[in-house]
Amino acid sequence: MVWRRKKILLSLILLIGLVLIGLKLKSGLNRPAEGVINNSAGSPNITSSTNRQLVTYNGPYLDFAYPKRYRLLNSPLSGRFLEVANLYSSDQSQISVTVTVVSERLSDDSNIKFRLERPLIYQRLNSTSGYLFENKQNGFEVDDYTSHDNLVASIVMTAPSESVTKNDFTIISQSLDWH
Repeated sequence: MVWRRKKILLSLILLIGLVLIGLKLKSGLNRPAEGVINNSAGSPNITSSTNRQLVTYNGPYLDFAYPKRYRLLNSPLSGRFLEVANLYSSDQSQISVTVTVVSERLSDDSNIKFRLERPLIYQRLNSTSGYLFENKQNGFEVDDYTSHDNLVASIVMTAPSESVTKNDFTIISQSLDWH
């Protein structure tokens, strides 16, 4: 009888311990990650605009302005990319913007070909600078492709809905300036 009580007490203590460990792990997973991002490819110059609502990205191939509600994420270069700038909204809007530069002609860009081959998904819009596409399936996506010499810049914005993007895409695409 004493052995049985000890066994039940031991099981109860073990169960409480496991619950406490589980709660501690869960609370740790709900906190934001902490640390430092190191970009080994070198960082672009980032300056705040006198407007105080815009930040200027100065990269090796192009410059552009973007609203202050975005954070510039670590963007190591890989593959054929000459420049990559990843922006993510710091508010709850879940907007992602990726600006890239590759060495090729617009007519050879596989991303453009992919979108042109899928007109039911990607609606082509009027653009004076290159190709502009919009996709409203499963959220919102807008893509702009423009060229300079033998370089292609792409701006791709994705968001849960078009309404949260405000005029952010227009700000970025119209401020794009090649070096």
